[in-house]
Amino acid sequence: MAENPRDLTAVTDLATKLQSEGRTQEAIETYKSFLALQPRSVEALNQLAALYQSQVQEQALAAQAALAELQTRVPGDLFGLDPNTSLGRAVSSYQDPITQAIATQAEQRYAEAASRLQSAVQGALDTYKKLADLQPDDPTALFQYAQYADQQARRPQVAIAAYERFLRRFPDDSFAPDVRRRLRDLKKAQAAAGPEQVPKKAQPKTG
Repeated sequence: MAENPRDLTAVTDLATKLQSEGRTQEAIETYKSFLALQPRSVEALNQLAALYQSQVQEQALAAQAALAELQTRVPGDLFGLDPNTSLGRAVSSYQDPITQAIATQAEQRYAEAASRLQSAVQGALDTYKKLADLQPDDPTALFQYAQYADQQARRPQVAIAAYERFLRRFPDDSFAPDVRRRLRDLKKAQAAAGPEQVPKKAQPKTG
């Protein structure tokens, strides 16, 4: 932790150092600790969102690499055999312990990377929402949140609600024409998917 946890400059310096060392999650935790003390710091939230974006890219690459290894790792490959030959097919049909171990490790790496990826996406989405809520008169902040929900997080219901909020709040903004077009597209896609594909609204708790 930074020597002065309320000093954003010190926190930023520490987070930058941690990220440069490949310790993105620790950099994220550094900003989260600062925001626990200064929850309305727009600058810190912007930095946190950027770190989450970096983590999304890192974990997407890690998941892709693990998946590629899993898809291409067949027993014959271990011996340099052509899987289309008789010998290659024979070896491929035998799942030896070494191959099983390699596949299991790749599966585990993929699952871990996919889990961290989803967590980073959610973290970024939550951070962009906080930025939009803290800056109710800033159309860019709300548009950024809506766009992230739409294009990166792939949360159409969240995106629709955010785009509709944008149009109510900033109907004449320069982003408004694009927002209207995208909102029509999202609603059209939901209608085409059918009611069974559209998430139901959460029912209020009772009792």
